[in-house]
Amino acid sequence: MEKNKYNWLTRLINKITRKEESNNQSFVYYGHLVHVQSGTVDFMDVTVCNTADGGDVLASFSFDFWTKELEINQCKHDEIRDVIEDAFCKIYRGVKSNHISMTNLNKILTHGEAEITDASNCQICVHLGKDRFIYLEPKCMIPDTQHPNAATIIQRAKKGLQTKADFDLFRIEEIDYNDLCESAVGFLIQKLKINKCK
Repeated sequence: MEKNKYNWLTRLINKITRKEESNNQSFVYYGHLVHVQSGTVDFMDVTVCNTADGGDVLASFSFDFWTKELEINQCKHDEIRDVIEDAFCKIYRGVKSNHISMTNLNKILTHGEAEITDASNCQICVHLGKDRFIYLEPKCMIPDTQHPNAATIIQRAKKGLQTKADFDLFRIEEIDYNDLCESAVGFLIQKLKINKCK
């Protein structure tokens, strides 16, 4: 399935996010019934139906204009998720999404950085680029005590000074994947050798 099949969805997002007034409306766009609920100019909730007369939901998502948080609640296909995420990222800087595409994940884990940024919660921050990132929250992180520098690493962990090198010295037992898509979770498990949480 090609992303350019959903060019109309990119145009729709551009159209509804550039309005400066709040609105609650329904309209047909390229043969799809669209419901936009926006009580204020700061937030919107959008449902896109598969057909002009309603039918099943093709995608539903919400966006907070202040925090730049994009929540993709429902999608027919992962390709649609990618289109929605890409459209918002083209319009706004620093979008934080509850979805990460396989393309982006592959790029991040191959060329990006993974570092533990919060020692108290042992969060792993995965950078998606200049202004974008997601947090993965391990439920249990055990330092590799067999490593020659284990004592130093543990001390640094207490101060929250972890780097990618430090991260490589931790064995992650379980991780909370939040709302990552299933294919991305599988890739992450394989790439970082993390066991899926129960």
